[in-house]
Amino acid sequence: RLPQIAVVLADDAFVRVEDFKFGEVESHLEAGGTRAETWSRAVENAQRVAGLLAVSDALMDDDPDLSAVICEARHVDLALQIVRRSMAQLESIAHMAGQQSSRLDLLKDRVLRTLEKEGGRATRTQINRGALRSVRFDERNEILDAMVADGEVRRGEPPHDGKSGPKPEIFVLPNKAQTGE
Repeated sequence: RLPQIAVVLADDAFVRVEDFKFGEVESHLEAGGTRAETWSRAVENAQRVAGLLAVSDALMDDDPDLSAVICEARHVDLALQIVRRSMAQLESIAHMAGQQSSRLDLLKDRVLRTLEKEGGRATRTQINRGALRSVRFDERNEILDAMVADGEVRRGEPPHDGKSGPKPEIFVLPNKAQTGE
């Protein structure tokens, strides 16, 4: 069983945490958006990491006294480096996800415009040539399948023209599918 561990910030460590909180973190929070969401818990995370570093150092002593672990400025400095690096990586991931999401929205809008241009009904080939020309084949299928799953478009019945052979896959705007047009 682990003993009670009390971690106390040394005065110089406290000053560094406060500088980080009211300087760097506050400026990120004022920026708003994804950056603010990313940095909202940075101070708390830095304090936790600094505390863990202090406990780790205390455990390295010959006779560790975990009831009064001192978190020094060097622990805070290292914790701030770790937190800054992780925040930068998290911002990068959030930025890339946002770009991917906006790209997907753009492609879906293109599909919907193509369907509207074709009277609310188009074949997969028409959609691929019109809206998804520059998109990889497997990604085209994923986009159309996702739009069907989300109810943005529906699969329509192929025309019954009396000809044998494979029928083209038809996609229809939901309002056109309901009215039977």
